[in-house]
Amino acid sequence: MDYMEQEVKKEDIARIVIHENKTSVNKTINTLRGPTSNGMHPGPTSMILSDTDFLFLYEKYKNDTITETWKKSDFNNLDIAICKSYDYWECKNDLISKDYRYFYSLSKPLFHNKNLSFFYFSKASGWTVLFSGVIVMKKTDGKWEVVEKVQSTELN
Repeated sequence: MDYMEQEVKKEDIARIVIHENKTSVNKTINTLRGPTSNGMHPGPTSMILSDTDFLFLYEKYKNDTITETWKKSDFNNLDIAICKSYDYWECKNDLISKDYRYFYSLSKPLFHNKNLSFFYFSKASGWTVLFSGVIVMKKTDGKWEVVEKVQSTELN
């Protein structure tokens, strides 16, 4: 996952922890949709997505409810530890004591077309959430670049 390699390089860290369960696709879609009020939503919170784009993504992924898991092989060039969901808090405490600095939860990437991708990304240090929201990436000249970060309005 290219974004995680960029994240590790930017933070100058050697070891990271990934939560085993991929964050749900619904969480990604709901973050892009934005907060609801009386059953209505204001439209996409992303500056990149139009209402039509959002509805396309919603229809494409609304039935995607299978829980998937990450494996070390999903992160080829990174030194990671996988925290299993059943022992997450115990795992997190243990890894904090071993000087793992950051803990991540990610969804699988969602694609609007071949050149636009979205995924939910949560980053914590110890017990503090540093970012929780959707990363929007665009492929330009064969390279993926972050074009937007949509902060989640959900309490973590």
